[in-house]
Amino acid sequence: MGIPIVYFRSSSFNCHRFCPQQFVCEYFLGWRGPSNKKADKGTIVHKVLEIAALAKKAAQDGHKTFIDDVVGETKTADYREEYLEELVEKVYNYYTAAFSHHKWTGADLKDCKNWTWRALTINDGMFDPRNMNVVAAEPHFDFEIKEDWAKYEHELPDGTKLDGYLSMKGTVDLVTDLGDGVYEIIDWKGLPVETPLPTPNGFSTMGEINVGDEVFDQYGKVCNVVGKSKIKVKDCFRITFDDKTTVICDDEHLWKLNNGKTISIQELKVNDKINVCKPIECEEKSLPIEPYLLGVWLGDGRNRGCEISSSDIEVFERIYDMGYSVGKDLEKRSDTLQSRTIHGVTEELRKLNLLNNKHIPDMYLRSSYVQRLELLRGLMDSDGNANTKRKQAVFTTCNKRLSDDVKHLLLTLGQRPNQSTVTRDTNFKDNINVYPIAFRPIDINPFTIPRKANKIDPLWGHGRSSVRRVVSIEKSVTQKTQCIAVDSADNTYLCTENYIPTHNTGKRLDWATGETKDQKKLWRDAQLRMYHLAMSHKFPEAKTFLITIYFINDGGPFTVHFQDKDLPKTKEMIQKKFEFIKATQQPTLIKETDPSQAWKCRKLCHAGMTSFEGTHIEPIKNVRYNRDMTKCEQIKYMIKKKGVEWVVQNYHAPEFNFASYKAPGSVE
Repeated sequence: MGIPIVYFRSSSFNCHRFCPQQFVCEYFLGWRGPSNKKADKGTIVHKVLEIAALAKKAAQDGHKTFIDDVVGETKTADYREEYLEELVEKVYNYYTAAFSHHKWTGADLKDCKNWTWRALTINDGMFDPRNMNVVAAEPHFDFEIKEDWAKYEHELPDGTKLDGYLSMKGTVDLVTDLGDGVYEIIDWKGLPVETPLPTPNGFSTMGEINVGDEVFDQYGKVCNVVGKSKIKVKDCFRITFDDKTTVICDDEHLWKLNNGKTISIQELKVNDKINVCKPIECEEKSLPIEPYLLGVWLGDGRNRGCEISSSDIEVFERIYDMGYSVGKDLEKRSDTLQSRTIHGVTEELRKLNLLNNKHIPDMYLRSSYVQRLELLRGLMDSDGNANTKRKQAVFTTCNKRLSDDVKHLLLTLGQRPNQSTVTRDTNFKDNINVYPIAFRPIDINPFTIPRKANKIDPLWGHGRSSVRRVVSIEKSVTQKTQCIAVDSADNTYLCTENYIPTHNTGKRLDWATGETKDQKKLWRDAQLRMYHLAMSHKFPEAKTFLITIYFINDGGPFTVHFQDKDLPKTKEMIQKKFEFIKATQQPTLIKETDPSQAWKCRKLCHAGMTSFEGTHIEPIKNVRYNRDMTKCEQIKYMIKKKGVEWVVQNYHAPEFNFASYKAPGSVE
C-alpha cells in the first residue's frame, strides 16, 4: 500500500503539486506551522467581507437581524458604510486575541482597514457583497465522489480499517446569483526607458525590450514580456538600498516586498525590504575554456599567457583532472608557491581578447548555473579568502573591470555582493586602489580547496544577504518612462545591472495584455476546478459558474468561466492525482525534483524548519550537520525505513489522528 488517502481539501491538491513530502507532513500527519501575520490579517478582512455578505443575505430574506459567530446578533442596517470601520475594529480585536503569537500594532489595524476598503470599492463597488444578490456567504462543502475509481480501502498497522469514497472538502468565500442561471464564486485572495534589464542573452533596456522577449523573474526563472505600455513623461523617484544599489521608477510603479506584499511607490517606506534575486537559469554553453580554469587564471594568471601561480597543489590537480596538460614548476620562489603553464590555452585566451585585458566574457556570465559556480570557485580558489569573523567570503583584485565582472557573476548566482574601494600604501611613488567584494555565501560554498572551503560554515545563515533594505526614497527628475507586463508567477522581473526584483506593470495595464495566457493558467488551476465541482454539487440549479479570484493587493479581479461540460475533465484530474498518491511509497521533496528550488524548503514549509522538540517523538541526529533532523528530514527518513503506514500511525502531530477522518469527511 502507498499513502492512505480518504479526502482532498481545496488547498491540499495544490500542496501536493508543490511538494508531495509537504503534503504528507500536513494532511496525513497534521504538522502545520503557526499562521503568519499576513495570512491572519487576511482572515480578518475575509471575516469583515463575510459579515457584510451575511447582512445582505439576511436583508434579502426579509430579516432585520442576523447572527454571526464573532459579532453576535446584529441589525442588517448596521452594515451601512458609516459602521464599517467599527466593524473592522470589532473583528480585529476578536482575532488578534485569538492569534496571540503575533505582536500586533496600529499599522496592522490600518492594513486591515485599507484592505477592506480596497476590496469593497474596486470598480465602483462591483465586488461589494452589499451590492450583490447573495446566495451564500462562506459556504462549506464536504461530499463524496461516488464513482468506482474513488473507492478506497485502507488498513493501518494497528488494524484500523478505513473504507468509503474519496471526499472533497473546503470553503469558498462568496456565491452570488447574476441571473439567468449564472452563479459567481468569489475568492478573496513603471521604470525609466534607459533602465537596463537582464535577459538570457545579456542586457537590454526598457526602451529596447519588446513583447515576446525573455527576461528573468525574482526566482531566476525565464519569463516572457506579454505587454508594453506607451512611453510617458512621468515624475520619478530614486530608491537607494543598503548595498548602495539604486533604481529609478515612476510614480505609478509597484514593488514586491520580501513579505509578499505588493505596494505602490507612494506606500514604499525606508526600511522596507525586497528579496535578492535567486540564481538566474541559463542553458549550458559550449565554452572554449573550462570555467574553473578561466577563474583561476583571472585570479592568479599572468597577463601574457596561461601561466598560473598558486601555493595550493589542489588547484593544479583539479585542472589536470579536467584533461589539461599542466607543465612543471617554472621557477622555485618558495617551498609552496608554484608557477605552471597550462598548455594549449593561450590561443583561446587570445581569441577571447583576454590577454593583457582580464575580464569575464559575456558568454560565461550567461552560461549555466553549474558553469558560473565553477567560474566563481576558480576565482575564489585563487584570489579569494574567508573572513570568519564577519562570516563572509571576499574576492580581492586591483583590476576594477574584473571586480565589476565578479560582482555581476555573484548577482547571477543569487548572492548579494558588497563592492568597495581601498587605497593601499606601496613601496612605490603612487599608491594603488584595491577592489574587494565581500558576500555571505547563500546556499553555496564558493571554494573547493580544503584550507578555504572548510572555513565556510553553512550555519552562518543568510543574515541580511537575502534581502535589500530601502535606505532612502528621493524625488528625481521628470523623465520618459515605460512599463512592461510579464507572465512570471508572481509578476516580478529583474531590472538594472544589480538584478533588482521589481513588479510587473501596475494598474495602468492591469492585465489588459497577456490576458489569454493568464486566463489559461487560471483555467487549469486545480483548486478553482475543485470549487466548480463542489459548487455544482451544492447548487445544482446553476447552469454556469463564473469564478472570480480577487487579488486585493496584487492585480485586482480575474474571472474564469466553467460549465457542466468542464466537469469530466475536473474529475479526470482528481482521479489521476488520487491514484498517483495511493501508489506512492516514498514522497519526493521539491528540492529533489528541482534543486534550484531548495530554498523553498527552508522558507515556505514549517516541517523543513523545525524538529520534534516538545513531542513524544525522539529526534534523530543528522550526522552530517551534527544537529537534530528537521521534521521533514526525519519523516522522510522513517518513511524509507519503516514505510508510509507506520509513519502515519506513529509520527502524527499531538491530538491528530488520521484514522478519525471518516467519509464523507467529518472529524469524530
